Amino acid sequence: MKTVTQTFAGKFKNLEKVSRFIEENARPVGFDDNALYAIETAVDEAFSNIIDHAYLEEGAGDIECTCISDPDKFTIILRDHGQPFNPDEIPQPIIDCCLEDRTERAWVFS
Repeated sequence: MKTVTQTFAGKFKNLEKVSRFIEENARPVGFDDNALYAIETAVDEAFSNIIDHAYLEEGAGDIECTCISDPDKFTIILRDHGQPFNPDEIPQPIIDCCLEDRTERAWVFS
């Protein structure tokens, strides 16, 4: 098992650095370009969500990125010190309503 950790300032300009860090650690495991793109997109979204929702603004804290390479799996952990997210506080979406009734990045809730 190989574990590598790097800390990045919680700023959008660091997304490229985070992607490079992920690629440097995921490519040797055997991921192809398509898989790397999917992994980097997911990490990009998670990193951005930490800035927007945990820290509420850029530069309010650091984000630690850890890559763990095992023979059978590759794990990425993003760790922050911002506001915690509690999924139980989010109302359940109404999934049987028309798409036209939904707004971008939002669900219709009961």
